[in-house]
Amino acid sequence: MSKNLSPKSLVVPPARAWEMIDCGNDFGYKLIARGELESFLQGRLRKITVASINKYIERRIAASAGKAGRCPQPLRKPDGPRTFASRYKAARRQHRKVRPEITPTP
Repeated sequence: MSKNLSPKSLVVPPARAWEMIDCGNDFGYKLIARGELESFLQGRLRKITVASINKYIERRIAASAGKAGRCPQPLRKPDGPRTFASRYKAARRQHRKVRPEITPTP
């Protein structure tokens, strides 16, 4: 049996399917468990239909079509310095002294 699968293959093994949708083993089998990919056993070998892979890709494209024009929100900076080092640097920029915060230990 040839290792090179023709593009007209109706079914592919899981490793080839994961390459086609660019995912790992865990996520690929989760897709099968959720019913997003159709598969069956041929003896002891699992086979995944190429049609279900194409449908999955089409669903993903349709789901992200509305989000195409949006830019992700930039990460917000914290409201103020959190560590002593960052508080110290901020204070030096403002030319004032900073005392370290002492928190009581329980």
